[in-house]
Amino acid sequence: MHAASLPSPVLPTSTEPVYSPGVHRAPTAIVAGAGIAGLCAADALARAGVQVRVFEAAQEAGGRMRTETFGRHVIECGAQFLSTGYTVLPALARQLGLAGGLRAASQVNAVIRQGRPRRVRAQSMLDPLRSGLLGLPAWLRLGLALGREGRALRTLPLNDLGQWARYDEESASEWLDRRGCGEALAYVTEPLLQGFYFLTPETSSAALMLLASGFGARRCSTTSLAGGMQSLPRALARTLHVETGRRVDAIRQQDTGVVVSGAGFEARADYVVCALPAPFARQAWPGADALERRLLATGYSRTINLSLLARPDFRVPRALAGAYGVLVPRAERRHVAALALDAGKHHLGDPASGHGQVIQVMLEDRAAADRLGASDAQIIADVLPEVERHLPGISRQIEDCLVTRWAQAMPTVPVGRAADVQAYRSRPPAPRQRVFLAGDYMNAPFTEAAAATGHWAAEAIMRTLQAAARAGARPA
Repeated sequence: MHAASLPSPVLPTSTEPVYSPGVHRAPTAIVAGAGIAGLCAADALARAGVQVRVFEAAQEAGGRMRTETFGRHVIECGAQFLSTGYTVLPALARQLGLAGGLRAASQVNAVIRQGRPRRVRAQSMLDPLRSGLLGLPAWLRLGLALGREGRALRTLPLNDLGQWARYDEESASEWLDRRGCGEALAYVTEPLLQGFYFLTPETSSAALMLLASGFGARRCSTTSLAGGMQSLPRALARTLHVETGRRVDAIRQQDTGVVVSGAGFEARADYVVCALPAPFARQAWPGADALERRLLATGYSRTINLSLLARPDFRVPRALAGAYGVLVPRAERRHVAALALDAGKHHLGDPASGHGQVIQVMLEDRAAADRLGASDAQIIADVLPEVERHLPGISRQIEDCLVTRWAQAMPTVPVGRAADVQAYRSRPPAPRQRVFLAGDYMNAPFTEAAAATGHWAAEAIMRTLQAAARAGARPA
C-alpha cells in the first residue's frame, strides 16, 4: 500500500474490539520512554483497552519538552513553541483540558544580515524583500522555486515526513543551488534549519526543508502554552501508569511476548513500543531488521540552551521590539544559532511587569559539541560577547543564567530518511512482530511529528490485535 493511502495519524475509528471481555484477557503493552511519542502511544493503546505500563529513565515525563521555573518565570529549556499547523498536540491539549492555555505568540521574527536584524513574518512572502533580507533577484528566484511546489506545500501533511519522500533525493542545499537560490540558502534556509533544528542544509534532505516551508505557505502561527510545554506530557502522564527512574536497557522478543529489562527490574508484555531516542533504542533492541537498523542509526544534533534572566529595566533594541525569535546565519555567527525573546512569546512589546525578561540563547551544533563538557561559567564567558552584539548592554544586566545541555537535541534528517520513514509506516506488521518503533527520529524533528509516531505505533499494534481477533487468536 502506498503511504499516501494511509490514514492520518489518529486512532482507528473501527468499533471492532481488540479483544473480547470475558473470553480473552486484555492484551498488554509496555512503552519504553515517556517523551511525547511514548506517552501518545500509551494513551492511544490505553483508550483501546490495552493494559499499558510506561517505563521512563528520568524522574518525570516529558523528554525534551522540559519546562522550568526560573525566578518568577516559567521557561522552556527544550521545545519552545507549538504551531497552528499542528493537529495532534492541540487535540491532546483539548483532551487534557489545557486548550484554554494556548496563547498566540508574536509572529515577528528577525534574521541578522550585515549585523542588522531584518524583521520578517513567516506568513508574509514580501517581508524578506521589504526588510532587505533578500535582494529582488534572490527573492524572485526563491518565490519561483517554491511556487512550483505550491500544491505540495499547501496540502501534504506537516506531521508526516514520509509523505514528502518525493523530495528525498538530494540535500536542501543541492535543491536550492540547482535553482539558483544561493542567497536564499544563506539567509533563509540555513538559519532556519540551524536555528530551529541545529542542522545544516548540506546534510539535511530537501524533504525536511520543504516540509518546514509548508508552515509558512499555510500562514501558520506560533503559539505557546500557559504552564509551559511540559504541562502537556505531565498532564498526560497522570492519566497513565508511568514508572519513572526505570531505564530500559534490553528488549527481547519471544514467541509468547516481549521481555523488557533494566537495572533491578524485568517486565513482560504482549507488545512493546520502543520510544527511546535512536542511540538508546539501538542498544536496547538488537532484533531490528534492515530497515529498522537504518532508522535506528539516526544521529542527533546538539545544542546548549542559555536562559538569561535580565534586570527589569533592560530593553531590547528597537529593531527587535515585539519580536519573538532571532535567527543568526552562519556568515554572521560564531556560536549562537538563535535567540528567543520570551517577552515576544507571550505578548507584543517589551515587558512592563517589573520582573525582568528571559532571553533564550541557543548554540549551533558544532559550538555545542565543543562545549558539552565545559563548565557553565566557561560557556557563558564564551557566548556572552556574541549575545552582546545583538543585545547591547545585556552583559551588565543579567541577574541569573540557567544552562541546559542537549547531547541529543534533534534527529538528523539526511537524504533517504523520508523514504525510510515512508517505507516503515506503509509496510504491514510482520506476522510475529511484537516490537514497534516510535520517536522523533521516525519523523520530522519537532514535537508534533514525534507525537504522531506514537499514534502510528499504537495503530500498528491495534491492527495486529484486530487481525488476531478476526482469526480467532489471542495474546499468548
